[in-house]
Amino acid sequence: MVTLFDRNNYYGVMNGTSMASPNVTGIVAIWLQAKPDLTYNDVRALIKETSRNDPYTTDPTLIPSGNVMQAGWGKIDALDAPVYNVLGQRVSPKTKGLVIYKGRKYVNR
Repeated sequence: MVTLFDRNNYYGVMNGTSMASPNVTGIVAIWLQAKPDLTYNDVRALIKETSRNDPYTTDPTLIPSGNVMQAGWGKIDALDAPVYNVLGQRVSPKTKGLVIYKGRKYVNR
């Protein structure tokens, strides 16, 4: 368990495309729920923008295949996802009013 953003996050360590594919699919589904008109290119740009790199995505000695291309843009970071207003326009996370973040509606005061 890791405490992050004032909540407990439970996780287990697994790897490979069998683990990555359902996770990325779930993240994209939440983005599409928040903004249904995202295009394929929008989704690609969001994945690229929110992905992070570390030694396990950039150091060939730490990547099982030894191929840095295997890691693509890195590890997707769903906690750093974009925020939208109710009109589907991308806004700052500090925007006041009703916003959609990770597929849920929030009121920023």
